[in-house]
Amino acid sequence: MFAALMICCSANCEKTVAERYSDLHYYEIDTAYIARDWTPEQGAAFLETLKGEYSDMKSWEKRKNAIDKGLRDVLLVPESTEALPVPKATITYTQRCEREGVVIENIGLEVADGIWVTGNLYRPIMLEGNHPIILSAQGHGFEGISAEAPRLVEDGQRMCIMLAEMGAVVFNYDMWARGESTLHFGKEAHNTAISGAIQTVSTLRVIDFMKSLPYTDGERIGMMGWSGGGTQTFVATSIDKRIDWAIIITQVSCFFPGGCTCESGLPIHVTVSPQLNNCELAAMAAPRPLLLLSDGVDWTRTTPDVEYPFIKRTYGFYGAGNKVNNIHFASDDHEYKRNRREAIFNFVSKQWNLNTNVIKDQAGRYDFDSVQIKPWSQLLVFGEDSFPKNHVTSVAQAYNSLQKLRKNK
Repeated sequence: MFAALMICCSANCEKTVAERYSDLHYYEIDTAYIARDWTPEQGAAFLETLKGEYSDMKSWEKRKNAIDKGLRDVLLVPESTEALPVPKATITYTQRCEREGVVIENIGLEVADGIWVTGNLYRPIMLEGNHPIILSAQGHGFEGISAEAPRLVEDGQRMCIMLAEMGAVVFNYDMWARGESTLHFGKEAHNTAISGAIQTVSTLRVIDFMKSLPYTDGERIGMMGWSGGGTQTFVATSIDKRIDWAIIITQVSCFFPGGCTCESGLPIHVTVSPQLNNCELAAMAAPRPLLLLSDGVDWTRTTPDVEYPFIKRTYGFYGAGNKVNNIHFASDDHEYKRNRREAIFNFVSKQWNLNTNVIKDQAGRYDFDSVQIKPWSQLLVFGEDSFPKNHVTSVAQAYNSLQKLRKNK
């Protein structure tokens, strides 16, 4: 059943996967998605075949190590980003949310030569001791800059402000060539397969930056993401063991590898044999805490019955079945709604024993409505005219920058 869905070109079969997909031209095309047209039944059947590949921690660790190496090769991930200089940071604007006791900083990070990440850092005004770190990876949404861009939407602002009220330091950042990044790289840049490599390396470099701040706790790092941000979350978590816990919102699926080249265009799903599945990538978080938020309409509709039990099985190899959980919103669709944000607050509070009372109203409900958000125009890092002059302007330049970073030069 699955042989027809595997990619294998007879002329290339003598090469390793990394060799087949390491040429520069590969990063300039939209490649075929692996298992793009699978049905839920085919996806579930494939998970059953994977169970035959490993049945205990020893056999899973062997598979896990192979996946890790394959991902690093295809995504151009350096062996250790901590061996590199901390990314250059440019703070273009700072403002305060006085009622909430939160500071917002608009920050650009040069994660590799000429590759910049744009985002907003939310932190408590009163910095006492070392504060835990949260990375908030954005999903696909409005391609340019407006109030509809994922990083700038009002509910996203509220969540980050409230997490900072609880005591966390949150970095909320754009996808490559999405949101503010679209202004400088153009939306078509996102539709090249190198975007997946850039986003993965960028997340690891964001962690390097966040750990370098004098008021953060580098031993407490969490990551969360919705939709395409969920893909970024489970890929980064599978590679970087510094991430303590992960929250994946409406994304892990056994039959849907991702709807964009940044998620499956490299393709990461044939970095090992047999074919890799996103459920395995999510399971690589084990035994670290993992929360899966799913719904009844999109490709996560089978999560309670298929994907979650499969991932929980892997956690069981470590005696950590209680570290993974699924909350299913059967009547909801592919949205980042209030109920999911409430689930996030509950989870974060539990992991780090943070006080949620500071973000609740007198009735004990999470108080989203009174949070003082900022106009989206005040959250831009560079805007249209002040982007760094050295930013990459082609896929070739981006590829070369990642290669240079990987070689620690």
